[in-house]
Amino acid sequence: HTIIGSDTERGLLLNAADCLLRLRQEHGFSLAFTAFEIYNEKVNDLLTPRKGSRVLSSVDTNKRHGGYVPEIDALAQCAFADSYAFKELFDLAQSAKKIGETRLNAKSSRSHCVYKFALTCASRAPTHLYLIDLAGVERSKNNESGKHAPMLMAETCSINLSLTTLSRCFAALRDGSMIPYRESKLTKLLFDNMAREMSISVIINFNAAHACFEDNLRVLEFAAIAKDIRSELIERN
Repeated sequence: HTIIGSDTERGLLLNAADCLLRLRQEHGFSLAFTAFEIYNEKVNDLLTPRKGSRVLSSVDTNKRHGGYVPEIDALAQCAFADSYAFKELFDLAQSAKKIGETRLNAKSSRSHCVYKFALTCASRAPTHLYLIDLAGVERSKNNESGKHAPMLMAETCSINLSLTTLSRCFAALRDGSMIPYRESKLTKLLFDNMAREMSISVIINFNAAHACFEDNLRVLEFAAIAKDIRSELIERN
């Protein structure tokens, strides 16, 4: 909801595009948009024709630098110059991402979705803004039973493992220890941000229902680690 929005409220993605378009009028840079999902540790392009999202699965962690994800270079990068053009790209991306049904959510996201804006100016290197919509931590008991149960179980394991790795990376940043970013594609993607101390903001959501107490506690612990990283970086600087 925070990133995508709803029928009645615009999310961060549409608002960010509008803000960048206004800045573009002042500064004259060009804008391009890339959208992809990380599904079961595979990168799926969300801006290709719906006949089947382009799946790019090879990984070479020795090329360029430790966090390089080569599939990213092959993704569609679509230029846009107004809000109507961006809305078409936005709708295409939303229609292509993986959605599944669980006992708690009829439209549960089955992947982490990554949205990238590229700002290009003739006199400067491109600047990138990433908005990442993380799938939530899940319990296998909340998945539906039946013929789709094995697929849902695999998706749940992949989601939880990548989120655990992200939490471990944040904890390593806080403690000044080795960062295990190579252990998931999501953290490889964030390597530059973590290694170079670029700006990362984290927005968390939780359910106030009593049954979700343990899940909420884990989310808040994750947020506390992220907050400690920010405080530590401020102290170092």
